[in-house]
This record gives sequence, structure tokens and C-alpha cells, in this order.
Amino acid sequence: MNEPCMSPTPHIRGRSFGTELALSAALLIGAYGCGEYRETPPPTATKAVRLRSQWPGRIIELVDDAGRNGIDLKSATVYQYITDEYYFESVDVPGLLDFLNDRWSLRQIGADEWAANRIRQRAPVGLIGESDWTYYVSDRYAPGQKGDSFILAVDDRKGKIVLRYYYNF
Repeated sequence: MNEPCMSPTPHIRGRSFGTELALSAALLIGAYGCGEYRETPPPTATKAVRLRSQWPGRIIELVDDAGRNGIDLKSATVYQYITDEYYFESVDVPGLLDFLNDRWSLRQIGADEWAANRIRQRAPVGLIGESDWTYYVSDRYAPGQKGDSFILAVDDRKGKIVLRYYYNF
């Protein structure tokens, strides 16, 4: 049985309402923060988005443009992590990386850079494995940049491409 990480504190006489309120808030914050701090749900909360109509417009455009260029992405899977963050997975689609490079002028980044860490940490469990991955960002990408953001992880041995898309407000 799981033990609570904080035990309740008894009411202490003689405290002002403000002090009681502050103690209550500290208890709530402490209870929320019992584990590792996360700014969003853990990756296991990610769900596949089955209906194309529920995909973000940028991913629909990507799939449609790829189709017009002879690249079939019907077998791709889209996952939603949080409201404005999606993952697009494609396996064994010849020409996709070249198509994405032509579209976004990709630049390769190191596995230790923020964007590479971000896609590994937040991708659905098992989507990005322990093998040798190569990471790319669009030429306009910069951490904290407002607007569309694309980060790619590529496993050449498996022919797998994972694209992280989110809109930074």
C-alpha cells in the first residue's frame, strides 16, 4: 500500500487566518510536489489521435504536401502529449527526411542540446529508444521562439522518424 508522502498537520491554536491559509497552501504544494517536479503530465499520458480531423493543421498540411510529392504517410501515427504538443511517428517512408529538409532547411544538432533532450524526455514511452538517434531542428528554431516549433529524431537503422510539433505562445 502506498504511504502518503506527507502526513497531515494538526490544527494549531492561536494562528491567524493568514497563517492558516499559508500553511494550507504549503501543505497542498508539498503534497503535489512529493515526486519529481513536472511541468506537464508524464509521457504515459500521451494518447494516439486517431481522427485526422483532430490533428493540428500543420501536421495535416505536412501529410497532404508529402502526398502531393509522392510520399505516402498513411501509416504514420500522431500522438497528443498536451494541448498544443504533438508527436508524429513514421517508419520506413523513403524520401521523407529529404522532403522535410527541403521544407524546413533542417540543421543537425547534438544529442546533448536542449531540443534533443526535450524530444527524448517528452515523447511517448518507447517511441524513441536507446539506439543511435540523430536530431534535427528547422532553421528558424530557437528555444523559446514564438510560433510553430519542429524537432526531429531520426533512427536511420530502423528508418524511423519522430517529429515533435508544438505551438509556442
